[in-house]
This record gives sequence, structure tokens and C-alpha cells, in this order.
Amino acid sequence: MAKVNPPPILKIPKAFLKDKEVRAFIEQELIIIFQLYDRSGGNNDLLEEMLNERVTSQSKSNRNTAQINSILSKEFELIEADTDLITKPFQIIDCINTSTIEITLDPQAIGEDEVHIARSDRVVKIIGTVNGKTNITLNVKGFSVHLIKQITGDGWLQI
Repeated sequence: MAKVNPPPILKIPKAFLKDKEVRAFIEQELIIIFQLYDRSGGNNDLLEEMLNERVTSQSKSNRNTAQINSILSKEFELIEADTDLITKPFQIIDCINTSTIEITLDPQAIGEDEVHIARSDRVVKIIGTVNGKTNITLNVKGFSVHLIKQITGDGWLQI
């Protein structure tokens, strides 16, 4: 961060020093100038701070764009399930079962693999560790879960 010098103290001409009213006025001006200097960030260069802030927000924007592109580049396979199955990475599974089925989370999945599971009809049991719990049940019609494989650990996270 660049430092800026404080406002210079100008030498008051002798003629002004003789007049008490003019001298008081000039001293008040100096006080006001220093107060403005202090309240506006003191010795910080506000232009440089604004430029740094813009660069920071631009890099955040670039990072967000990269994340969005990363998500868009993932191709999800949409499947309908009416019987038990084992998931594969990047699937959207619409469970259209007429009786209870089991969806087993891929035991070979690697960190950041994703699976979406939606219950359209009957009860769906998800077999695997989700948020630290062994197996979960989707027992509400129309409910869905979005699961991501943990980078470290054996389980999945529901988000």
C-alpha cells in the first residue's frame, strides 16, 4: 500500500500573523484540512486502494466464471430407475419404482463425484454413508438429494 504525505503546513505570512482574526481563521483552516486528511484514510492512497479492490473483485469474478464453466462441463447422465442399481459418477436418477428399491452409492467413486437422486413414486433407500449416517431413505414423494463424494473420507455429503 502506497503511503501519502500529510498535507503540508504552509508558512503563514507575517502580515497575517499580526491580525488575530486572520490568524485564527488560517489555524482553523489547517485544523479542518488535517481532519479531512485523517478521516479520508490518513496516509493511505485511496486511489491505489480502489484499484486493488477492483483487481481483487475481478479475480473473484474470474474464479467464479471458472467454477461455473467447470460445472457446465460436467455431463450428467439422466436415467430412470425402477429396480435396484449402483450409481455411477454424474448421474441424475429419477426413481419411478412401483415398490421400494435400493440405490447403492458407487463404492469406487472418487472425491467430487456427484449424484442426484429423486423420488417420483415409491420409497427409495440409498445405501452408503451420507453425512456420517449409514443409509438414508427417501420417503417423501417428490423429494430429491444432491450428493457429492467427499474428497477425504469414505462418505458422501448431501448438499
